[in-house]
Amino acid sequence: MTMNEKKVLPGAPALPAQLSLGKLMLYVYRGYSALTMQKLKAEGYEGLGLAHVSVLAYLDNDGTRIVTLADRVGATKQYIGRLVQELEEAGYLTIEDDPADRRASLVKATERGTRFKLDAMAGKQQVEAEFADLLGEERMASLMDCLRILLEHLPNDEDSKVASVMEQLYGGKTR
Repeated sequence: MTMNEKKVLPGAPALPAQLSLGKLMLYVYRGYSALTMQKLKAEGYEGLGLAHVSVLAYLDNDGTRIVTLADRVGATKQYIGRLVQELEEAGYLTIEDDPADRRASLVKATERGTRFKLDAMAGKQQVEAEFADLLGEERMASLMDCLRILLEHLPNDEDSKVASVMEQLYGGKTR
């Protein structure tokens, strides 16, 4: 290990000392996701990737249209449609007519899908608890506060994907 590298966790590879904020956030997000997926696999959920998990995570309890899922996930309707079909075949979702518009369909979680969502939430809480143990409660709370501040100060215009994220977090336009 050179003087410009730091060991973050025991057994983890050394990281360059001068990583950008973007790369650090990306790597932490990827690690967070990988740890959560490991916990889900340990619970018996096999054959699901992060894209499948994203679809399940963005489902409303009373059902969600594919176009809405695509917007929330940041993917095309065709790609989300394929993921929904795979999740339906695996027993996690059903597709029903939208009572408000017979031309549209609603994607809903099955009992298995709902159980998965609950287990995924528990897995994420376990990972966050591990992070809090590593950082300490005060530093973890500070990290969360800092990330919220950064999120709230990102551009929020119609051309920005941030607008979609902010609408999901705050239930409507924020600026």
